[in-house]
Amino acid sequence: MTFFHDVLLALADVAKTDDPDQMTRLFFERLHGIDNRFSFEFMDREPRAGSGSLVMPIATPSATYGYVVAGGASRDWNEETRDVFQAVFDLLAVLLENRRLAKLPETGIGPDLSGEGRTGDAQETLQAVKDSRRYEDQLAHSRDLMRYVIEHSNSAVAVLDRNLRYVYVSQRYIDDYKLKDRHIVGRYHYDVFPEITETLKEVHRKTLQGQVSRGDRDAFVRTDGTVEWIRWECRPWFEEDKTIGGIVLYTENVSERVEAEERLRNSEARFRLLADSAPVGILILEGFKKVIYTSRRFTEIFGYTMDDIPTVDVWWPLAYPDEALRTKVAKAWAQAVERVRVHGGEIEPVVYPVRCRNGETRHIEFRMTLAGDLNFVIFIDVTARTLMEMELRTLKDRLEKEVSEKTRELQARVDELERFHDATVEREFRIKELRDEIDRMKGGQP
Repeated sequence: MTFFHDVLLALADVAKTDDPDQMTRLFFERLHGIDNRFSFEFMDREPRAGSGSLVMPIATPSATYGYVVAGGASRDWNEETRDVFQAVFDLLAVLLENRRLAKLPETGIGPDLSGEGRTGDAQETLQAVKDSRRYEDQLAHSRDLMRYVIEHSNSAVAVLDRNLRYVYVSQRYIDDYKLKDRHIVGRYHYDVFPEITETLKEVHRKTLQGQVSRGDRDAFVRTDGTVEWIRWECRPWFEEDKTIGGIVLYTENVSERVEAEERLRNSEARFRLLADSAPVGILILEGFKKVIYTSRRFTEIFGYTMDDIPTVDVWWPLAYPDEALRTKVAKAWAQAVERVRVHGGEIEPVVYPVRCRNGETRHIEFRMTLAGDLNFVIFIDVTARTLMEMELRTLKDRLEKEVSEKTRELQARVDELERFHDATVEREFRIKELRDEIDRMKGGQP
């Protein structure tokens, strides 16, 4: 439940021990394992002044049984916390005192008329009376301390007797169950809570027989119809003669947590519905390694489920069995992730080939967005687009090659025509020159 609930349990457990030294040792062993915010060191003698630590005595008005040197962050030690812990150590001192007094030899009160057995010494008789009164005072003080510790506990605690009437109750119990205007000490438990079910009543009956019961999240329907979710524990408490004196109820209203968990589940269900309906594969990483979600489309694309790839380190060899390609892609991806981690934003879309479970290679466009400790990786299957682009590039290259070849052929024809043209023009010019020469020759005859 809470820290003080566990401290009370520790006190209740060690109270069953008859040996004072063993009781002290067991209590501090339990105390060390309860909450790492606080540290406690038991010392037989009072520490020297100036240690700077909080020192609390384990003492009664008649004796000191040791000292506790307490440590921990200063923010955790407020005045109320110190008072409650001092009350706890006072109660431990009372338990130790009771064990010490219980070990005193029996001493008769009055003169020894038999002449044997008991001393009849007046001083011993007076001391026995004093010890008896001090024992009664310590018992009364013990009850007062128990009431103080319970009332100021941060847990909702109620102590009931065998008739299920309230003996002690903490303020948190009053607040949690909205009992501020009702004085319930001495009242019957089922009168205070008439809505208690037969199932819980059976728990109480079994507790009075010595059984400890608990529940982590049980619905408690109030008389007005509201439902409160309760984490609880019910255990017996014991009288000095080891008989069961009643029951102790430790409860915690966890309704807010249950409602928050329900909202989270609904939110996760809506997200899963949207993610599984998305036309892209989605993978969610906790940090940059652990895979905590894969969408339906992710499995459709690659054939892998979250069980197949629990971490990114498992993914790389599956997606890139070729070591050289794997090293190249992993390095480029790590650099892109680091840029996003440092500067924020998203990873620029990048396309890599990925080997699928069935041995097929698909072309995937990767995107990633950081959201606190979670990283969302988006996988877009662009295989068809990539193949079409590759086909278009191939067609373009072929057309460019054909155009280039045709251009060279045409250029050769042009060059040939130009040469023919030049030859023809030159021949015509030569013929004209010959004709002109013939005409001149003819014109020169008598």
